[in-house]
Amino acid sequence: MSEIPLYSTRIINSFYEYMGKYHPDIDMGQILDYAGITTYQIEDEGHWLTQLQVDRFYESLVNTLGDPDIARKAGQYTPFSKAAGTLSQCTIGFMTPAAAYTFINKLYPHMSRGSSLETRSLGPCQVEVVAIQNPGVTEKPYQCENRMGVFEGIAKLFTNKLAAIEHDTCMHISGDRCVYRISWEETPSFIWKRVSNYSYLACVIASLLVLFVLPVGHSVMAILSMTLAAMGVSIYQMYLEKNELTLTFKNHRALADDLIDEINTRYNGTMLIQEIGQGASNILDIEELMAFTMEAVKKRLNFDRGLIMLANQEGTRLVYKVGYGYNPADEALLKSAEFHLDNPKSRGPFVVAFNKQKPFLVNDIRNIERDISERTRDFISRLHIESFICVPIIYEGKSEGILAVDNHRLKRPLNQSDLNLFLGIAPQIGISINNARSYQRIREREEQFRALAENAPDIIYTTDITGAFTYVNPAWERLLGHAREDVCGKYFVAFVKQDDVRRFRELFKDIHDNRRHFSDIDGTIPHKNGSERLFNMSGAPNLDAAGNVIGAVGTFRDVTKQRSLEKQLLHASKMEAVGTLTGGIAHDFNNVLQAISGYNQLLMMKKDESDPDWKYLANIDRLNQRATDLIKQLLIFSRKVDIKLQAMDLNSEIKECYSLLKEIIPRMISVDLDMEASLWKIKGDPAQLGQVFMNLSVNARDAMPEGGRLQIKTSTFAHV
Repeated sequence: MSEIPLYSTRIINSFYEYMGKYHPDIDMGQILDYAGITTYQIEDEGHWLTQLQVDRFYESLVNTLGDPDIARKAGQYTPFSKAAGTLSQCTIGFMTPAAAYTFINKLYPHMSRGSSLETRSLGPCQVEVVAIQNPGVTEKPYQCENRMGVFEGIAKLFTNKLAAIEHDTCMHISGDRCVYRISWEETPSFIWKRVSNYSYLACVIASLLVLFVLPVGHSVMAILSMTLAAMGVSIYQMYLEKNELTLTFKNHRALADDLIDEINTRYNGTMLIQEIGQGASNILDIEELMAFTMEAVKKRLNFDRGLIMLANQEGTRLVYKVGYGYNPADEALLKSAEFHLDNPKSRGPFVVAFNKQKPFLVNDIRNIERDISERTRDFISRLHIESFICVPIIYEGKSEGILAVDNHRLKRPLNQSDLNLFLGIAPQIGISINNARSYQRIREREEQFRALAENAPDIIYTTDITGAFTYVNPAWERLLGHAREDVCGKYFVAFVKQDDVRRFRELFKDIHDNRRHFSDIDGTIPHKNGSERLFNMSGAPNLDAAGNVIGAVGTFRDVTKQRSLEKQLLHASKMEAVGTLTGGIAHDFNNVLQAISGYNQLLMMKKDESDPDWKYLANIDRLNQRATDLIKQLLIFSRKVDIKLQAMDLNSEIKECYSLLKEIIPRMISVDLDMEASLWKIKGDPAQLGQVFMNLSVNARDAMPEGGRLQIKTSTFAHV
């Protein structure tokens, strides 16, 4: 139970006031430090202390003062102290001591949770109060003494004299309760009211006797005299009662003022938290959010100035961001000041609050002058700071900055409630700042994605759950000719060939129903001008934050040119294979031709031109040479022989090829030769030029399936 808050700081504050009034020479700061209590905590009526704290406070106080009766004396002073506040004023409001003691059991829980009170009346000026120790609590004897002092002091509020107390049963001797029999003297107004009542009764009785004893004239005078005397007593009683009522009304007015101030403070604190929460929900710009927060603090709380500082991107400095109440010179000083977070020797409150995540509440700067550096003292002096609160702004265990307020004109003391309010606000500011940062990062990534999508060479698209386009990038219009507004809202199948509609419907249905992905799917989409473009397509489910499929997202890559190049490459590969095969065959065939040529030469050596077989042998030799030239062309096609450039007559080569050309050109195509007689010779490879001539002629033949005219013309072209 030593760590559970049990006792209101009003109790210790009454000790504090008592010592300041009757023992001002005692250093209460050391006593509070020993007890682990701060001055701003005891000034906060809403703060509670543990059993250990109050025990250590009493121990240090008795050792310092040397008075074992200090607890009872402080208790007698408590009803008159400012610390008792609204509680003592409520007590006075009951008009009589009896009513005050009867109601004290209702007020006591606001002072202590260590025990509870029961009260009963024993007579007009006597009550019995029973203090019952709560389970798990072990109060000390000095607390019983302090309680007796409070009971004695309550009577003094009304009678100006301490109450008399009989205390025969004590929990510190035996049992779990203390019994107090409290008696007090009657108030003057109450005594005189009784005198007044008796005087009127005596006046009536005396008047009746006088009427029978004295003559009429003398009896009338006697009766008037007695009546005036009784009225005088009554008037005096009324005077006393009026004074007591006046005091009571004054106390009620003070009570009302205090309650109104407390209500306003709580209301403004609540509204501040609400406004900051609303601002955090609606404002996603960090600078605007911090300015809004400072404006709310300025409007709702009673501080001269306030500021927010955040760590720089490197986390090495605190940087002033926004504040209120500072003149231009002070604001310039804050902006230029350097608060080094990376210096382990820094002792300034702002740096310590950030690095150690420790709040500061200082009611008097002089109390911390010895704990800060000369540079920090100079900074505080230049800003004329008298008191301040500084709390770290923390998000997920990491310090983001500090929030601080200070007073240099207002003299009101700062208390724990003020600190607690800022300790509640600062994490909310940290969350809001990081939400704004996250939003900015999302916006930046969205802009990056948008820039990437808008400039991508491939089509990027999204669809809704029905399959209608919700977004296409500009590549669609560049590749297919449709404007973006003509695409969005329409279904994908509206743009594909009719033969592919079913296939793509199944693909997109699989995305929506089974969350499947597809990629490397080729499909043809007609261009707006009617031409066809071949695309390699991909698609995947588009999910919302909850993981639900809301459509599809994917890309179309234009592979029309790529596929054409692939076909050309395939054809080239085939031709290369053919060339390789042709080269091998040509070599073998050339060997056969060499043998034929050799045997033919042997036969021709045994014959002459007059021999009837000579013309056949000559034709064999000519055809063999022609076959050799064809083999050479095949080897050139297969890249198996080197090109040999030599001076040659282009007309002669064309005429030589003309005889072969007539055999492959149909009769419906006429072939005309128009060759310049004095044509210059050129340097080239006769075999390859012959192949070029034959290829051009065959292409011309294929271009005239219905017949036509093929003209072959040579001429000299002199290039100057």
